[in-house]
Amino acid sequence: MNISEVEVQKVVKALELPEGYSILQLGIGYQYEYAPKGVRYSAPYPELGNKLWLAIQFEMQQVLCAVDESNPQPWVQELIEGNLRDLIVGVMTAITSKYDVTLGICVPAASLIIKNRIGVLCSTELSKPEKSVKDLLQEMKLKFGDKK
Repeated sequence: MNISEVEVQKVVKALELPEGYSILQLGIGYQYEYAPKGVRYSAPYPELGNKLWLAIQFEMQQVLCAVDESNPQPWVQELIEGNLRDLIVGVMTAITSKYDVTLGICVPAASLIIKNRIGVLCSTELSKPEKSVKDLLQEMKLKFGDKK
């Protein structure tokens, strides 16, 4: 996946806004990930976003954080110590690689991970969510059919 400067700037913009903005955007992305083009819905986007965020947060902790430590993986630490653009691209790449999702999910998820600080994510004990990201995405795929 080629992450353009436009997507990087979307994450930077989201970092400047309240966390609720990215949760809302994540819910919208989740609702429309497999929806037919041109269809518009009314849905509880913040609730959907929060549900997906809890699952992403838990699973990305396993990807970004060192096992048995409360520190980021060495490759993530290098990104944190580098420039913001590289950190954004690294986190977005990890998300898209793991979940094969569009930027509608990737951008707000990346902004939430970076905004909440990866070091804090790694040092926080998270409860396993009811459903995995894969299960949540599969539910939407079954609901709408895979239109990718």
